[in-house]
Amino acid sequence: MVFEFLDMAINVGKSACTRFGPRFKNASADIVVSGHSIKWEMLARYLGVYLESFTKFKCSFSKSGIFKVF
Repeated sequence: MVFEFLDMAINVGKSACTRFGPRFKNASADIVVSGHSIKWEMLARYLGVYLESFTKFKCSFSKSGIFKVF
């Protein structure tokens, strides 16, 4: 695996997958890293920005949960 070759570890406990676009609700295949499955989430935080799985890109810059659609 590329990450092992680069000596980079992925913390699957802190990782999540989310999907954007018209098929965001469709069942997706499991993502497996080092034998552990990464969970699929409807809401994920990345660098302090909350991303919501939706037909269009939705994000919130505050903890209040007010989302903006782009």
